[in-house]
Amino acid sequence: MKYDIYFHNDFDGVASAAIILNFLRSRGDGFINYKAVHFPVSSNWADLKFKNPTIIVDFLYHPKAIFWFDHHPTAFLTPAWKKNFRQTKFHHWDANYKSCCHLVLDRLIKNFDFKPPKYFRELALWLDKTDGAVYSSIKEAMNIKLPAIQMGLSFEGRYRKEKNIDYFKEIIEALSRQSFKKVAQLPSVQARFKEYEKRLQSSLNFFKKNLILYQKTAFIDESVKDVSRLRYAAYYFYPKIFYCVELLKHNNKEFSVGVGSNPWRRPTSRLHLGNFLRKYCGGGHQSVGRANFKTKEDALKAAKEVIKTLNKNEY
Repeated sequence: MKYDIYFHNDFDGVASAAIILNFLRSRGDGFINYKAVHFPVSSNWADLKFKNPTIIVDFLYHPKAIFWFDHHPTAFLTPAWKKNFRQTKFHHWDANYKSCCHLVLDRLIKNFDFKPPKYFRELALWLDKTDGAVYSSIKEAMNIKLPAIQMGLSFEGRYRKEKNIDYFKEIIEALSRQSFKKVAQLPSVQARFKEYEKRLQSSLNFFKKNLILYQKTAFIDESVKDVSRLRYAAYYFYPKIFYCVELLKHNNKEFSVGVGSNPWRRPTSRLHLGNFLRKYCGGGHQSVGRANFKTKEDALKAAKEVIKTLNKNEY
């Protein structure tokens, strides 16, 4: 059987799709179409009509999917879908997993007697680090010489905004056949990474100059300049803060507010950021989340409210 595959447009989503592809190929099946999807999702998701048998990984639940695996706490678009959801061998949700890649690998092994290549285990462990932000140190998190970090960065910046499905397809198919360390050396991956690397120092300088501290929360407005996104820069410059709030611009049309907690100094309140950002129609995980807005004014207003709430929860 041939499926359409819907996956989150980041490293974890692509890696999850690659494992699924390897599994399907072992059964004589495969993909027809590759669909990279991203947050936020409108109500159109609920009304989506699939043309072919569909698989969804690392993204919102849809009852019409043949296979669905996800680890986001905010995985259900409607209360009714969450209430009626039942775990099966084909549909599995577990927010305790740091990466969807790891969840997919474990479920396929347990439920389908899947015999994966050994390099998938290393891939899943690295995705736990990159998607779950469980690096051993800030130095490791910002070590751009590591293949896994180079891979992740190839999906960031302006590449996160474009709809280049050919790149996603190339990487999914490559990861399904060989280790991520070899895939990271592909010319297409390195071209994207090198572009990021060229802008790294100027981006670090921008962060150092423009980070604003509000008690134990840092704020950075990245919409005013086209800079490389540096997820951990705030904690590099200010290791004692609990949170960082970012204002980002997308495609000259939308803005988003991203919120993260310091992986090396976890906040005492342990506020669930993904659930908290549902107030703004956003979502995410325990330690990271995002919400989108149509105007910068709305995004700034929300950012101020978020910062106030974060600081209030810590004092």
